[in-house]
Amino acid sequence: MNQADAIKEILEKASRVKLPGQKVDVVTRARCEFRKKGGCHTEVSDPIEHTIKTCVQGWTREQKQGIWETSVEGLCFYEQTEEWIDRVLETELLCRQNT
Repeated sequence: MNQADAIKEILEKASRVKLPGQKVDVVTRARCEFRKKGGCHTEVSDPIEHTIKTCVQGWTREQKQGIWETSVEGLCFYEQTEEWIDRVLETELLCRQNT
């Protein structure tokens, strides 16, 4: 798994989430808000962040290493704890969602 695979999986899962009373999913709404305002409300971003955390926690160490090697520069994967790896990947993947 690489960074592109990870983002694809996250977006697929998050695109199934709709907020109460909304016709569109949180990914579509977030993209629209980013285009219009350069950011989005936490009610939209929180479910996406939750999806990222859930995905990262569910991936194997080997999958995380593949993502790490295609997204994180300057840090050696093998020198990091599992908790630290998860936090770094969550941050990296959240930032990549907006690019």
